[in-house]
Amino acid sequence: MANTRDEIVEMISAAGYNFNAEGDYEIYVWIDGMKTYRNRSGNDIALVILNLFASDQNIQIFSPSCFDVPEDPEREGLFFKACTILNWKSTLCKYKYEPMHGLFEAMVDYPIVDYTMTQKQLITCINELIYILNLSYPLFDKISKEGVMDLDLIDEKKWLKSFLGTAKPPSQELLDEIYEKSNKELEIKKNEALRKKDDNEPDREFINPFKM
Repeated sequence: MANTRDEIVEMISAAGYNFNAEGDYEIYVWIDGMKTYRNRSGNDIALVILNLFASDQNIQIFSPSCFDVPEDPEREGLFFKACTILNWKSTLCKYKYEPMHGLFEAMVDYPIVDYTMTQKQLITCINELIYILNLSYPLFDKISKEGVMDLDLIDEKKWLKSFLGTAKPPSQELLDEIYEKSNKELEIKKNEALRKKDDNEPDREFINPFKM
């Protein structure tokens, strides 16, 4: 059986969060002292909402209206590109665009179906949401103010730059090593094939892909 509202409230309370659970379907959690993220008022506080009955199978954990999309078309494009990169980076938390208000929401859709969610799983979802907000804020802020997408502002920048195809190519030494290893492997396979080849079978042509 999925968690009841009271069980979720008890988990949030035990974790020491500042929250409001007066509503029937949503729990409001305030995360203060954010490392880099600043809300639309410029404060270091993030609002996280737990929608307990978004569907019969999911609990939605999201931060509403966390970023304003720039009206400038070029900066808007950079904003969406940055969101695509961040969505690919995070396996749990995703950015969702609200076109009616021109805002982005950071969201975790956690499947519950017919099993019980543990406190550790719930806190992991909230922490991932906090992490992605702190990680992405400097990037989005610079896009909004300067029209520049600076991936050096994001952790694991080498990994992200590799995703964009801007990583340095392999060294010549590494290419030579791969080439030599390939030649040896191809020679071994060729000799094995020749030993097993039937007399009536036509000769096979072995092609070294590094010489194509």
